Amino acid sequence: MTTPWIAAFAALWAISLVTAFLVLGLMRRISNVLEGVEQRLRGQAPHGGLPIGSAVAYFEARGEDGQIITSEQLMSRGNVYLFLSEGCSPCEELARELQAAPDLTTQWPLAVVFDTPRDVQVARPSPGNLTLFDSSRSVFRAFDVDATPFAVAVDGSGTVIGHSVPNSIGALKELVEALRKEAGEASEAKERMGSRHAVH
Repeated sequence: MTTPWIAAFAALWAISLVTAFLVLGLMRRISNVLEGVEQRLRGQAPHGGLPIGSAVAYFEARGEDGQIITSEQLMSRGNVYLFLSEGCSPCEELARELQAAPDLTTQWPLAVVFDTPRDVQVARPSPGNLTLFDSSRSVFRAFDVDATPFAVAVDGSGTVIGHSVPNSIGALKELVEALRKEAGEASEAKERMGSRHAVH
């Protein structure tokens, strides 16, 4: 085999090797995308979180006053739980947005959960919002949250009805509206049942 043929063969082999690596990388990306789609179709959040329709397990955390707050105290009403972490830039930005819009957000059924002790300085939302400090990660485990920021809407029966990775107040507002719509539909259904019993 002459030198030009050897060089051409080596170049072809190198090109084939590079192409194989590129195809492998592309397949991995496609696999991740398909996995995310599959999880969404199953109602499961792609970055952790309980699937829609799941019941939230018991949890405990401390409030602003240091007192222990349990899931039993909170699950009697619907809430949107917003999970934030210390040192998380998107979390801090979202907390500042909440601080800047107290007239709007204090009217929301919103519970903000930090994975830090109460005495750690973090960018906190408006004082009107319920704040939980979950240094033991009891709440994070109950909701199966492994990344922040993350938000979960839970109805009055303790069932997950929605979740998102919020990058703005607008994303949180969508969950709040979904929760209110769910509560309204549940109330109407209860009234209809009461009317039927009254007729009979």
